[in-house]
Amino acid sequence: MDNSRQPPSTNGNGHETGFLIVGLGASAGGIKALKEFFERVPADSGMAYVVILRLSPEHESLFAEVLQQSAMIPVTQVQDEQVKVEPNHVYVIPPNKSLKMSDGHLTLSDVTHIEERRAPIDIFFRTLAETHESRAAAVILSGTGADGSMGMERVAELRIIAARLERQTRIFDTTLSSITDFAYIFDRDGRFIYSNQPLLNLLGITPKEIVGKNFFDLSYPEDLAAILQKQIQKVFDTQEIVRDETRFTSPTTGADGFYEYIFSPVFAADGTVELVAGSTRDVTERNLAEEALRESEEHLRLLIENAKDFAIIGISDDCLIDTRNTGAERLFGWTEAEIIGQHCEILFTPEDRAKKIPEKEIETARETGVAEDERWLQRKDESRVSVSGVMRPLSDTDGKLLGFIKIARDLTEKIQAEEELRLAHESLETKVQLRTVELAEANFTLQAEIVERKQIEQNRLTLLHKLVTTQEDERQRISRELHDHLGQQLTALRLQLESLKKDCEEDEDLCQKISETQLKLMKGEKWQLDLM
Repeated sequence: MDNSRQPPSTNGNGHETGFLIVGLGASAGGIKALKEFFERVPADSGMAYVVILRLSPEHESLFAEVLQQSAMIPVTQVQDEQVKVEPNHVYVIPPNKSLKMSDGHLTLSDVTHIEERRAPIDIFFRTLAETHESRAAAVILSGTGADGSMGMERVAELRIIAARLERQTRIFDTTLSSITDFAYIFDRDGRFIYSNQPLLNLLGITPKEIVGKNFFDLSYPEDLAAILQKQIQKVFDTQEIVRDETRFTSPTTGADGFYEYIFSPVFAADGTVELVAGSTRDVTERNLAEEALRESEEHLRLLIENAKDFAIIGISDDCLIDTRNTGAERLFGWTEAEIIGQHCEILFTPEDRAKKIPEKEIETARETGVAEDERWLQRKDESRVSVSGVMRPLSDTDGKLLGFIKIARDLTEKIQAEEELRLAHESLETKVQLRTVELAEANFTLQAEIVERKQIEQNRLTLLHKLVTTQEDERQRISRELHDHLGQQLTALRLQLESLKKDCEEDEDLCQKISETQLKLMKGEKWQLDLM
């Protein structure tokens, strides 16, 4: 077993002595054996040796100097009342003195009782066994008589007990290190005297680096360290368990999370708090799951609360209303305090209650998984509202029925809109019919006007035709009269020119002009013919 993983061996006052202390008892006849023994003890054995030599009290002992000649480690005769025991040292009892082990020190005193004179080895061995238990060893050399035998028995007894405790400690340590929770123990000064492996892994340190340290020594944040130290002291002062939770980031590994911890008192035989035992659990995933659940529930709550166009009502298995949203309050007028705990029939009309409609609706939802309906429900002020609703059962993950949820939508506006649409449709139909009659009458009038206009046009055309014909006849008449008159004039003129031409044969110029005039006359006759 790795002894560094458990609280270090201490004496009754808590002084740490992590090395083996060997007590050697002998009489003057055992000096040779002691010299041979220490000749073989290496300089770095890591153990301390205390020699209780039974010598005559009347003579000053030089045994320490003699033994130093054979030993490779320092040999000291105890002179002071208290001497701290160090490893790789030999301590020798002076004559006529009593030596005991106490508080990690050798305590020297004068012999005042006959027992101290008769059995100095027993006295030292017993105190050594009681203060160092498994880290105590006893060796008796010849010539001591019965002195030391009882002490050796005590050493052996306590070593057996210590072995059993060591086994139990090993089981305890293995058990605590196999779990994921952190387990640890504090002394009265708030220092760690034990930690299991999971906490050591979080902090990234070894058992030796945590034992004897407090939270400040382990570089915890000062505010957190102060809180933890105060809570440990509270357990010592009040003998009450302290529970709390904190966020923590390891100063060495950087691991971050939320941790739930508990500090519990460990009582001594006299009823006082001797130690404080603690355990810590990483609740990061739980907190994240709880936070996600809270966010989901809040999202669902906001979703339900903002579904103001729908009344959402939770109903227990015994038909009592246990929850509702603001849409339900808006639709039915009941506040949360007024409606929670009421029977769901409060929402139904008296005639539906008489027909047991609420119970039938719940039974349908229970048996088929859904109950749908459109009916009139009753508000707080006893006015009625038409709703379209659906009820479904609520079950847990194991299928256990928890209650029902009813979702209802107000159809009043829909019905009003449909009624308004119907009235508008009827009004439109009436207007269409009236307009159709008006259009028919207008069409009849228009057709009459068209016939009349066609007749007028026909009369106009006839009149125009008559006018054109009359004009043509008149033109022809005028043409004939003009032709006859002009023809007569032209003929007369032509005859006159012919007569003049005969009379002017001697005058060539005149004859020439008469010829030109006759030519023009011929053209005028041709024009007259064209006009005809």
